[in-house]
Formats: sequence, structure tokens, C-alpha cells
Amino acid sequence: MIKSRAPTRIDLAGGTLDIWPIYLLFNGGLTLNLAIDLYTEASIKYRNDKEIHIRSEDMNEEFIFPSIESIEHNHTLGLITRGIQFFQPDEGIDIKVKSNVPPGSGLGGSSSLIISLCAALNELLNKNYSHSNLIDIAQDIETKSIKIPTGRQDYISAIYGGINSISYDLFKETITPIELSNNYKEELLRSLMLVYIESHQSSISNWDIFKKIIDRDPKSWNSMLQIKKTAEKMHKALTDESIDKFHVLLGEEWKNRLSLSEKVCTQKMREIIKIASQIDKDITFKTIGAGGGGCMLFSCLDKKELLSEELTNNGLDILPFNLDLDGLSVKK
Repeated sequence: MIKSRAPTRIDLAGGTLDIWPIYLLFNGGLTLNLAIDLYTEASIKYRNDKEIHIRSEDMNEEFIFPSIESIEHNHTLGLITRGIQFFQPDEGIDIKVKSNVPPGSGLGGSSSLIISLCAALNELLNKNYSHSNLIDIAQDIETKSIKIPTGRQDYISAIYGGINSISYDLFKETITPIELSNNYKEELLRSLMLVYIESHQSSISNWDIFKKIIDRDPKSWNSMLQIKKTAEKMHKALTDESIDKFHVLLGEEWKNRLSLSEKVCTQKMREIIKIASQIDKDITFKTIGAGGGGCMLFSCLDKKELLSEELTNNGLDILPFNLDLDGLSVKK
């Protein structure tokens, strides 16, 4: 039995700049994110026959195929079957997967899950792929599954954990862990609140933005330049351990994102933003991932308890989280 676990992530700034070839169009990209302890999991063991058994514990769904050759992908666990098909096990296997984040949360759950699966298959089948290889494999599998380009940062966070600054350029990707004092990390976590709004499909928002950038839409182009600048400023705010600057830049990231595409903000998100603004107009926030639903991150400073109570009364789920500093785990 091989068991694997990978964190999901909160993207802080620079999203979309991790998608090829967008970062090349802007003289390189920069994304900042932090891995959190809301995990995806996979467990795999051999069978005594050729059958492939797949079960999703959170979706309560199961698929059985007579052999690797008979696998199909036109179902809800197509991402998993594509991963199995890539690794080509020569015996039957039992696979169980689980995601501990809500569906369509924007937290990179599907990317984390394919990393968990690939890492477990890599160990079981002694393929010896490196972490860098697994990122490439997982990204290609997910792109093939959703048929839309995906970014890099989700897979990187799932592998390495921690708080990272990730830069992208011509034939170069640099992952720089951001080391923070324990006091600052605690202050940051006290001020942040993660709220699940509604399920979304990040591919819809991302594709809308992708097309506008490739078509050189002036407004979207300028917004992407501003997103990059905000990411650079937030990197400095974090390394300087300035909670006030971070707080302001989180709101700046949202304004930049909103100007990229009208699909970023839904009616329900507008209602939540109104509630937060009525509590304190200085509360800042941003969408998680590409927007269009999913989760939102709020920087509340001293209004966290009040906002949490109000949003809970409105039927929303507050997702408690902590930092994950370990990244991918694979155990026999």
C-alpha cells in the first residue's frame, strides 16, 4: 500500500502569470502563494487480477475497468484515469482518492490531487520521476483533461509546500521559499480568513483572460502589467514582514484581477463583498484562483471575528487553515 498526501494552496498575487506563454509576453512572471493544510490524498495497492478499481471518497463515486487497456475518460474521474493511463501499471490496482477541499474551491484541489496520484503511482511502479518531472507530468495530464492551458503554481505548491515566490521566464523557473519569523506568520494567519462562496470552474475565467491577452486587449494587457507590479510589491511586503502593506496589496490584487475579466466576480461574491464593506470599509479581499466563484480570502485585521459571525449567519462556510511547510508526503 502506497499513501500520498499533498497540500492545496492560497494564491496571494500574480495569478495567470504562471500560464505559458503569458509570462513570456510580460518579460517573465511572478506568483506568490502559500500551501495550506487542506489536503488531497491517494492510496494505491496491487490487486491479484488485471482490474482497475478507482474510488473517490469525497465524491462517493467508483469506477471499475477490466484492464488498463479498457480505461475510458468520459466520466467525473477522468483526471484520475488519465493519470493511470500515463503510468501504465502492468497489474491490477485499487486506487482511493480524496479531496479535503470543497468542489470548485479555487484552492488548486484538482492540481494537488493529480500530484498525489502521480506521486503514489511513481512510488508503486518505481518510475523514479523527480519532483520537477512530476510537476510537468501532472500539468500535462490536467491540461489534457480540461482541454485548457493550466498554470504552474498549483503543482509547485503541492510538491514543495511552504510560502513561495515563483518566477517564470525563458527556459527558467525559480522557486524561492519566503522565510518568515514565527511572529509574523502568526500575525498573518490571525488576520486572514478563507471563505467558500460557491463552486466554480477556473478554466472558464482563465480561458476568458487567456484569450484577451493573446488578442492583445488593451485593458486586459494593462491589468496584467499591474498584476505583475502588485506581485513584486507584495513580495517585498512579505520579506519586510509588513502586515499593513500586505493588507493593502491584497486589495490591490483584487482590483487588478477584476479589471481583467467580468467573469471574475459573481453576483454572490458581490453580496459578500457588500457585507464585508458594511462591517469595515478597510477590509481587503481577493478571489482565490481565477475567480468566478470558489473561495475568497479576506484580510480582516481586527475585524475577523465579527466578519466570520456575519458570513456564517449568511450560510457561508469559513474554512480554517494553517500553513503546510512540508509539501508532498509519500509513505509505504
